[in-house]
Amino acid sequence: MPRSRRGAWNHARRRSAISDELVTARDALVKELTAALNRQKHVRHRLLRRQLKNRLAQIDRQIKALDDEIAEVAGADAELSRRIEVLTSIPGVASGNAGSADERRRSGRCEAFEGRSRTGR
Repeated sequence: MPRSRRGAWNHARRRSAISDELVTARDALVKELTAALNRQKHVRHRLLRRQLKNRLAQIDRQIKALDDEIAEVAGADAELSRRIEVLTSIPGVASGNAGSADERRRSGRCEAFEGRSRTGR
């Protein structure tokens, strides 16, 4: 493989690994957000309620920061940017969810997306 093509391939692989890491971190935060929201229904003590409220705000800020970074990484990749644009055109799909869905499809963790991409639908 020519040196220039090898460099481009390594760069694409590195970008994919970075985006995969970002999406994994976002998925973990979404799970943590869900758990915290469920705990919020049962917490009675005011100190615990205040701590939980602060944690929910922190999770929201972290998800926003990850969404911004995912958008920046996706903006540098024309193909990924196009796929996210198509996914976000679906009502109810946010940009963070689109990046997560696309990353799952590319990594093989979501066969439904992978099957549709092969058929062109």
